[in-house]
Amino acid sequence: MSESIERPHSRAQKLAYLVAISAIFLLICTFLQWKSGAYSNDLAGNDDEPAHVVSGLMAHDYVEHLLRPGNSHWPSTPRAFAEDYYVHYPKVAIGHWPPLFYLVEAVWMFVFGRTKAALLALMAVTMAGTASILFQLTRKIAGEIAAFVLAAGFLLLPISQESVESVMQDGLLALLFCGATIAGGRALESRRGAWVRFWLLTIAAMSVNGRGAALLPALWIAIPLARRTDVLKRPAFWIATALALFLAAPWFLFDHQTKRLSLAPVVSAATAFPIHAVQCLGPVLFATMVLGAVLAPYRKEPRWAFVTGVLLGTWALFSVAIVPWDDRYFLFAALACMILIAIAVRILADAVSKAFKWPPMVTVVFLAAIVTGASMARALPLSEKPAESYESFIAQILAGPDGSKPVYLVAGDERHEGGFIAAAALEDPEAKHIVLRATKVLAFTDWGMAYYRPLFKSSTDMVAYLNQSWISLVVIQEDCARPDAEMLRAAMIESKWSQLPAPSGTLVYRRTTPLPPGQIRIRLDMRTKLGKYLEATP
Repeated sequence: MSESIERPHSRAQKLAYLVAISAIFLLICTFLQWKSGAYSNDLAGNDDEPAHVVSGLMAHDYVEHLLRPGNSHWPSTPRAFAEDYYVHYPKVAIGHWPPLFYLVEAVWMFVFGRTKAALLALMAVTMAGTASILFQLTRKIAGEIAAFVLAAGFLLLPISQESVESVMQDGLLALLFCGATIAGGRALESRRGAWVRFWLLTIAAMSVNGRGAALLPALWIAIPLARRTDVLKRPAFWIATALALFLAAPWFLFDHQTKRLSLAPVVSAATAFPIHAVQCLGPVLFATMVLGAVLAPYRKEPRWAFVTGVLLGTWALFSVAIVPWDDRYFLFAALACMILIAIAVRILADAVSKAFKWPPMVTVVFLAAIVTGASMARALPLSEKPAESYESFIAQILAGPDGSKPVYLVAGDERHEGGFIAAAALEDPEAKHIVLRATKVLAFTDWGMAYYRPLFKSSTDMVAYLNQSWISLVVIQEDCARPDAEMLRAAMIESKWSQLPAPSGTLVYRRTTPLPPGQIRIRLDMRTKLGKYLEATP
């Protein structure tokens, strides 16, 4: 590959370029959010989003409770607070996932407000920042115009659109992978302090999600690929490696991301990964990426070896992962793919320019436009977020006559239950209400619903439970076929609860009998996870 075709700029000009480009990428992200309906629809684009929202709210509310203990009913110790919060809003994910993303959410909300708009702005900023770093990396390879086309194309990938419109860990993880890729490449080139920066970013990535562990095999793949085994002789490399593993291993081990190794499932997952990559990138981008990985000058420029190492490290991680594949897991590997695509475009452009005597910049831009345009066609129509309208519905409930009755029951799939709980947690920052999940109080289940057993034998038994409970409002997903939801629908008819107007696809019933006397106290059976019952009062 010949020298960079990026035009020289002063430091002030480079800063102005970066600010302007970042602003454009932020506008693109905001437009994608608006077009998807993210600001008007619930925070339930997939099963995990409500858990990330409620966990971030819990982290924020705990810090606020510590700052203003006299204005709060919460317990002061972290575990007691988390357990009490879980009873009110049972969609907490801290512990299932590492805590860094939720701490970032909490800090962000202290600055910009405890609102849905603030959380979505965080997603837009992290993805725009990722695209800006990608632009900075690829402009040194293919020039500014081609780099902008490729970075904008990255934001338009379906997996990127999903990460922009939903409150998820993936955008922050991608941003950290960008930083770690730069630091790892510089470390291979023996830059001072690069190993420390790389391992700090690796620890941060693994503290967001166990998938950050893909950076570990990435390093060991990149070293022989770049033929830089001399780094293994440096004490700083081993000291930083040992410290990073010591600090990050607890989150990776606790995250339950990997399974017991056996040949058949590993081979199956490894074989499926390239197929998933084609589905995420499209055939044109995938083929160009493969070309870039094959032709990249790893010995001359070792930093590109680390880029390929990130891609292959992701492949290795998901070959042994226990979690089912989801296309959004490919997001941080897609960053490496876009850099390899830029390398391939530049190599092809140099060859074409030499053969036909075309200016290098014209050829690069032309090839980048063809590659990106052909692949971005699959990104249209733009993504649309599922709408349940729970946010406005809950606001009406809390402002109406049922707002003073503190216990609600919601029954549905993960997205419906989670969307209702996340909306309630946002609308009720003082947690004066308690939301019960049917999967927790009408059935006995584990985290992933691998084990499921209804607690009631008939709708008559369920009616008896409802009559002696403090539940005042029941929300049911109309098409949920799970046994407890079907039984609850029958119980509503038997008990003659009053049906209320509800969002489309949802049934809502109001209690018609008096609430039981005495103080309200809710008790959840959490013996499968904590070995105890959890209790709380509104």
